[in-house]
Amino acid sequence: MERDKSWDDPQLSDGDMGYTETKLTIEEIDKTNHKVLFGDRLLGYFIMDIDGYYYFDYVTAPNGLWTSYSLRMVADLLEGINKPHEDKIKEYFKKNGTTTDSVQELS
Repeated sequence: MERDKSWDDPQLSDGDMGYTETKLTIEEIDKTNHKVLFGDRLLGYFIMDIDGYYYFDYVTAPNGLWTSYSLRMVADLLEGINKPHEDKIKEYFKKNGTTTDSVQELS
């Protein structure tokens, strides 16, 4: 039986274990919903909430265990998709002479 390589963590590879370099990608469903994929495996969805930010909703299908590296990849991708909205909010407060101290920083 061949080992399933779809969940190999490239961060842990020493180069001779056959690990893949598969990365997370997003696939737009519509303007407010995106699939989050690891290779061809569906991990969950980025769904835009009423506040304009996207949130991650993971699928409950058996997807194995999550390493901190895997979770960081999801977090980095989520921060990237939220960055344009965050920049608009910061620009609004900057133009209006208000600080963004009460706005949660994404970076």
